[in-house]
Amino acid sequence: MSIKEKIKNLFKLETYINLNVLKEKVIEDMWPHFCTMENVDMYVGKGEACNWCGEKEKEFLLSERDRLTKESARQETEQLIIMEMELIDEENAPEHSGGRG
Repeated sequence: MSIKEKIKNLFKLETYINLNVLKEKVIEDMWPHFCTMENVDMYVGKGEACNWCGEKEKEFLLSERDRLTKESARQETEQLIIMEMELIDEENAPEHSGGRG
């Protein structure tokens, strides 16, 4: 690889790192939002409502908490069902004598 290519690659890497730092800084000052009016994921400024649908960050946080609670409950229920089915399978498994007949 030539020195010119190495410098070009380093510049790309530095640009990538700088863009990620900038993105993290921007995201700190914003909250994620799926706008139902625009049908798009976006970020809205902290303390501001969405310009299109009017949803506020507090409403988003409450709905996200509810979604995560429901998801957690669903996963726990699925896990309990799997454990119950495994117990039933163990109870109904044929006995092995360990030797040849």
